[in-house]
Amino acid sequence: MRPSKHLLPLLITAILTAAYPVMAENFDWVNNGLPSAAANTRAGQIAQKFGITAKEADDIMADEAEIPSSVFQKRGPAMPPKPVRLGGDGTLTLIRANTLEKITVRYRSEDGKYNKAALAQINNILRCRLTNQEIPVPISLVEVLDDIEDHFAAQGVNILSGYRSPRLNGSVGGAKKSLHMLGWAADITIAGIKTRPLADYAKSLKKGGVGFYPKNGFVHVDVGNIRYWNG
Repeated sequence: MRPSKHLLPLLITAILTAAYPVMAENFDWVNNGLPSAAANTRAGQIAQKFGITAKEADDIMADEAEIPSSVFQKRGPAMPPKPVRLGGDGTLTLIRANTLEKITVRYRSEDGKYNKAALAQINNILRCRLTNQEIPVPISLVEVLDDIEDHFAAQGVNILSGYRSPRLNGSVGGAKKSLHMLGWAADITIAGIKTRPLADYAKSLKKGGVGFYPKNGFVHVDVGNIRYWNG
């Protein structure tokens, strides 16, 4: 016997109420102070599910529907580009936006050698926000972030999104071939710097993709193919 259309909403509510403790344990659902209307949006639902703000959820949902298929090979993803020393001084400060964790590391010595312990710290701060899983980040991406930081004489680069596990990427509606899932990309801001000059300088490096998202207030940088887009 099928429930009547009048009883169906009550039945759904009962099921969700019963399931809530399990979902809360797995996903740390929180309201984050969202108005009820905001909570009903896609970004609001994601924010509740993963314990982040609606702005963060909107930021994550925004980027890269345009990842070039050439980046992904039939036998797996292409190898990241070899590190090229750019204009950075080898010391990098990163701030993880959702936790406010901050690190300052000397990842490259004056003689050009890379510090494995420092790179491990960078991998950790760029970890997936849902699973806390981390993967090796290409040194080429680290060099790009360092160059950008030093060019703007910044006190650090804010990381909105770094590595995304397939689970997180799928949950937020990310591109199926998102470079975030390879650890090749970061969505960034710099305190006191507008997104336009940040994007323009990142483009000038010609080291990968740059996405300009003025509405969301961030810039996407990656070390895939050179390409530019506006979000």
